[in-house]
Amino acid sequence: MALQGDLFRALNRLPGITVFQSPKTLDEVNVAQTSGVAAPANALLAVSGLCQGGVTLAGFVVALWAIRPLYAGLMVLAALPDLLSQLTLSNQRVRVQGQVAHHNRRRLFFMMLHLEEPAAREIRLYRFGDYVHGRMQRELAEMNQVEASLARRELRREVVASIASTLASGLGLLMIIAATVRGAETIGDVALYLAAVVGVQGAMGSGVQAIGQLTEAVGAYAYFESVVSTPADLTVSLLPKAIAPLRESLTLKDVWFRYAPQGPWVLEGVNIKFPANTTSALVGVNGSGKSTLVKLLCRLYDPERGSILWDGVDVREFDIEALRARLGVMFQDFMCYDLTLAENIVMGDRRTADRDRRLFEAADVAGVRSVADRLPHGFETMLGRAFEADDGPWSGARLSGGEWQKVAVARALAKCGADLLVLDEPTAGLDAAAERELLGHLGTMEASKTVILVSHRLDCVRLAANIVMLSEGRVAEQGTHTQLIIKDGLYKDLFQHRRREPAN
Repeated sequence: MALQGDLFRALNRLPGITVFQSPKTLDEVNVAQTSGVAAPANALLAVSGLCQGGVTLAGFVVALWAIRPLYAGLMVLAALPDLLSQLTLSNQRVRVQGQVAHHNRRRLFFMMLHLEEPAAREIRLYRFGDYVHGRMQRELAEMNQVEASLARRELRREVVASIASTLASGLGLLMIIAATVRGAETIGDVALYLAAVVGVQGAMGSGVQAIGQLTEAVGAYAYFESVVSTPADLTVSLLPKAIAPLRESLTLKDVWFRYAPQGPWVLEGVNIKFPANTTSALVGVNGSGKSTLVKLLCRLYDPERGSILWDGVDVREFDIEALRARLGVMFQDFMCYDLTLAENIVMGDRRTADRDRRLFEAADVAGVRSVADRLPHGFETMLGRAFEADDGPWSGARLSGGEWQKVAVARALAKCGADLLVLDEPTAGLDAAAERELLGHLGTMEASKTVILVSHRLDCVRLAANIVMLSEGRVAEQGTHTQLIIKDGLYKDLFQHRRREPAN
């Protein structure tokens, strides 16, 4: 429990999300979770077995030494091949765990596709269940192939070690029988030697396995330590400045960003000023960099070049948690949690103080109150079908896509103390009436919050005081809706194209 807690606590301490996009790191986490957290318990069992075997071994070696030191030496020599074989194989087993980790992660992914309802719908509709099943089996076959290769090496080494051990023990037996025939040893010495062969081999066998288990546990624990000691992926200020409410503007100054060092630039030299206590909008076609910019504002990543300024202060000079406490954000790919409706809304701010007030106010603005009214237990209704409700009978409820979107908006609104509200495609799943109602509520927040709307639906951003048009990672145009229409540029083309699209 302690190690699993340490492992996931270490992951939660990472300020950014770069680590979750690294397959190598995720493979290490997989090994650390499956083997690393069990390593200390396995090591304890190994040490216990080693001590037990050591006592037995020492007793027989001392007894044989009393008869003739040569016999004791042969017994130890007979056990050495097994010992060396296990030490080599245990290191190989640890390496194999790392080799199969990525196959195991993919196997689990395809396995879960068999069990998740959204995937199950498309699997049956498009009839690619055999493909998913085949990919799962293929990953398992790849794992088995690597492990079978190790098993063959183990077999060869163990056969050689067993033959060497048998020859050494047999040589000792022939020697003591010959000495007994000559009268140099007694029948009791032969009996002691035979008992020692069985006892020492048994003790050495368990001892060698314990040493292999211990070595394997140490190797697996190294993966755990590697994950736990993963350095922060963002710059953390040692003497952070206190962050005050946003009074003037949030400014992006010559911001450049890409997801990989050799990858293409997603944002190139972006300069934007979002005035405080006003509603601004980000528009642009898919892939223009809007959602990436949102992630930068949340400091999930840092710009490779340039800076983001909060009232003139680089956000990297603030404590990350203090900065994020000032943000209420809804991502385009928001989460739907199999928890109660209330928990889904207050997930971002779980303080009990004025919880109900924040819950109800956010629900009213986002239009969730009507959703709660039709649920069997109101805001305490368990959503989703994954778990049973804590209060007894299964009461999981299904929400539509638009209703889930309202819940995500409410989660952003329920965050107490947030000065900056960033909503990425907040109306994509809403009908026209719900969209107008939400935008009306958001329009009343300008006096107390800075609002940034990201949307393809230009009708919902045309009333923003400041509209920024992104194109291929750059700021193409900026101004009010009227100014951009008069400019007769990309914004007007996109706006007119959307207006010509047939209604759903």
